[in-house]
Amino acid sequence: MIAALLDRVADRFDADRSALSYSLYSGTRGPTGYITVFVYESENPVAVCRFARWDDAEVHGEWERLTRLRDLVSSSERLRTTVETPLDVEYVDDTPVIFKEFLGGQPAHYSFRHFDQYAETFLSNATDWLVAFAEGTVDARTYDSAAKREQLSASTLPGSDAYVEHFATDDQFFLGPTHGDYDGTNILVGSNLDVRSVIDFEYFQTDGVPLVDLLKLIIETALYVFDSYTEATNRAFFRDCRFSRAVGRCVSTYCSGVGIDERRFVDVLPLYPALRLGPTPRADHTPWNLRFYRHLYDTLSLTDAIVWAPDCKNSR
Repeated sequence: MIAALLDRVADRFDADRSALSYSLYSGTRGPTGYITVFVYESENPVAVCRFARWDDAEVHGEWERLTRLRDLVSSSERLRTTVETPLDVEYVDDTPVIFKEFLGGQPAHYSFRHFDQYAETFLSNATDWLVAFAEGTVDARTYDSAAKREQLSASTLPGSDAYVEHFATDDQFFLGPTHGDYDGTNILVGSNLDVRSVIDFEYFQTDGVPLVDLLKLIIETALYVFDSYTEATNRAFFRDCRFSRAVGRCVSTYCSGVGIDERRFVDVLPLYPALRLGPTPRADHTPWNLRFYRHLYDTLSLTDAIVWAPDCKNSR
């Protein structure tokens, strides 16, 4: 399969077949799981090829999602040059493969595992990209209270009703385009930890809660830097340390960029892990990350001691 795939890449991109190499990523999460092949010619990026592990229909679904996404970000130069571009779907050895433009970079988590000074730089750069994503898709936002209430009520924990109502009635919060799995495995960075490309939009939706992407970025980065979810939660939210101060700066940057009062964001912070623990949780949940999100939700719900929070927290 891989040899035939490289043959096809050489033909499609007019590349020297003998100079092609590849790296392989096998994703086991999500509704089906994917195998992603990053193809290089003499170490220069050429293409990204992806096929499903089990359900071939997912490849065509990804094509539709990426096409819709590209239309949405077409007016923003930064987004056009960092969001992966779908090129075609072709069959290789009777398997549908989506060919995508390879914008370069490597998964960010490879660059900073256990070295939090690099994680801080990455957090800042990745937050800036999220702000650009929110600004570039502003026309797709929904502020309607009824729409917000309906969307959140169907996907959050029963105990989150107060947070849902606060989110629904506050005119600063909105539904809008979300990546859905925004972390260091799906953010490819350059040598300076600058965001070169953002990939894997299989959970992309146009009516999600964009702040979930920010929280996902924070907690997944903390989990890679520290050894346990308790330590990750403490360092990101509750312990005054270098990492929590970096998180606080990112929250301020994001809230300012999307037009949300930081105090209001802190008030509904437990809503975001509740979205991942709702009555119909995402198919990629495992017992481990279910325990983690439960721990995070409970901790955020029970305390007002977030070290980087503004003074006027928990105003509800």
